Amino acid sequence: MDSFTIKGLNGFITIAFKEVYDFPNKTSVLGGYEVKGNIEIQCGSRGRYNANGELYFSTGQIYTT
Repeated sequence: MDSFTIKGLNGFITIAFKEVYDFPNKTSVLGGYEVKGNIEIQCGSRGRYNANGELYFSTGQIYTT
């Protein structure tokens, strides 16, 4: 999986993985592996409001049980 999207009534949020650091040699203190990614947020009718930027997170924050 390179990305995932959460869709709503008038928009969506997409988080994409661009680079996974130190895989598989070192895990993050946050759980999983550290990731450099991208986030895109679009909302409002006809995509009126949007934002796009870099996001740093860990796979442990995304994949929880």
